[in-house]
Amino acid sequence: MTRRSRRRAPRRPLRTAAALRPLLVLLVAGCSLPLPAGVHTPSKVAGQDQTAELQVLPQGPTPGQGANAAVVGFIAAQASPLGHYAIARQYLTGRAATDWSPDRTIRVFDPEKENVGKPDRPNPIQSNVQVTMTTIATVDSSGHYEPTTGKANDAYGLTKTAAGWRISSLPEGLGLQLSQTDLVRTFAVRNVYYLAPQQHAGDPRHLVPDRVFLPNGPDLEVALVQRLLTAPSLALAGSVSEQPSPSLSAVSVTSSGGVVTVTLTREAEVYDGAELRDLFAQLVWTLRQVPTFTGLRLRTASKVLRLDGAPEVEPASAFASYDPSGLAADASYYYLSAGRLRSSATPAATFAATGLEAIAVSPRGDRVAALRRRGGRDEVLLGTTHGAAVTTAAREVGLTSPTWGSGEVGLWMIEGGSRLVRVDPGGGGLQSVAVPVRPGGPLVSLAVSRDGVRAALVVRDDVYVGRIAWNGGAASLLDLHLVATTGQVQQVVWSTPTEIVVLLGSSTGARVVQRLAIDGSVPVPQLGPGLLSPTAITAAGGTVLVTSGSPSHIYVLGRATALQKGTQPVFPG
Repeated sequence: MTRRSRRRAPRRPLRTAAALRPLLVLLVAGCSLPLPAGVHTPSKVAGQDQTAELQVLPQGPTPGQGANAAVVGFIAAQASPLGHYAIARQYLTGRAATDWSPDRTIRVFDPEKENVGKPDRPNPIQSNVQVTMTTIATVDSSGHYEPTTGKANDAYGLTKTAAGWRISSLPEGLGLQLSQTDLVRTFAVRNVYYLAPQQHAGDPRHLVPDRVFLPNGPDLEVALVQRLLTAPSLALAGSVSEQPSPSLSAVSVTSSGGVVTVTLTREAEVYDGAELRDLFAQLVWTLRQVPTFTGLRLRTASKVLRLDGAPEVEPASAFASYDPSGLAADASYYYLSAGRLRSSATPAATFAATGLEAIAVSPRGDRVAALRRRGGRDEVLLGTTHGAAVTTAAREVGLTSPTWGSGEVGLWMIEGGSRLVRVDPGGGGLQSVAVPVRPGGPLVSLAVSRDGVRAALVVRDDVYVGRIAWNGGAASLLDLHLVATTGQVQQVVWSTPTEIVVLLGSSTGARVVQRLAIDGSVPVPQLGPGLLSPTAITAAGGTVLVTSGSPSHIYVLGRATALQKGTQPVFPG
């Protein structure tokens, strides 16, 4: 949150700081936005936004510049982290130089709405400058990006020195102030992997990515390991297992020939078996974001840690079973044709029920859930993709949007457009899922992430993402936050553990598809449907399937040739 100053805004006209900003000299350029990993490459890190380094050299203080220009220059210079923001510090003197810490919360602001007032000079050597900013997001000390809106009114105190005007007092608690462009230039989105909680004994262990911003720099291995060995960000706090021990830390992190050696404190020596395997998996998956990473050696000061029968260096390709997406390497898609379950798999699915209206398949592709209308009620049918047996788990009115998530949290649905329910895996029928704080309006679409820890929910025309928390076997969906879109959301699905895909409608009836980072930090353009008018979507990795036409056919988005005739396509999850 930004702090609002109690000082009165200046009455004189405000000047836009963008017009006064010193010239930024481009040093290194080049950027690309690769698509997420496909569904057939689970060993890759899916949904990772890679940002190439782009360095700028802001102009430092100039002789004779005014108080107003000093404030504008200080804000602009924060775009350069070189020397721990050495250029920005040149604008500070006295108490301000001591008080300012760029390691505090980052304020992300709209530079087009940044206004700097005329200096107010109570005497020849003292001045005050008022700055008004529109905040669009904050990034806290854990790296968590939180979209927000509001105005920040900051008062800067300045002193005239022999070298010119310098800032001598700052707004209380001020950290970095960056535009969205400067944020993604000097920080990069990284995924740090924590363990999903086990709902039942014997559930397979898998990971959950925590999407955080970390500073760009040469020691990425060190930054990733240090971040992993701290608590998860607020986006996941309480919904994932903490690091193995709060007292565990890294003594050193070194890299040679692609092999990263992590030396841990002595607490790690008590880990063995499943605990040690989990720790290896977290580190390997997190370090895969280092382009040169080929393997991990884990040790303490006195011994090398290794799994029974495993080599000293675990390869970067190890621990594929911990994949957060939970998808098999040969994941197929499923769809409805004449009310029956069909699939692209060989052999074809053999789910025996007919008259189906909606389907969901568990991430591992073994369990099927289907909805069928009978006698004015919706039946929840459960079975397997290659078995004839079908059981009826529940009969209620107005069930829609079935979703498995990880497959271990039960089948989730919307009931009556007003509440969330889940099918108890133990056979206890439907259980209500609490959503303590949510916007008003009908519930339209629901999708639980394949790691089972988040859920995306469409309320009226907007999409929200929250975390799933458990208490004594009861589930709640907490901390819903709005993910901004460019239209009215009609359906939401997960493509990767940190990205959703939405089907948008408009007042003109046009339908388009849009990819969205779950924290709203990376604006993603709409995916133009071309001649298609999508009526339903599903996604996995970089692949998006849509239905279009009458009769309905299934297409890969971006291709004009239909895969086959059918409706309601779903990837497992």
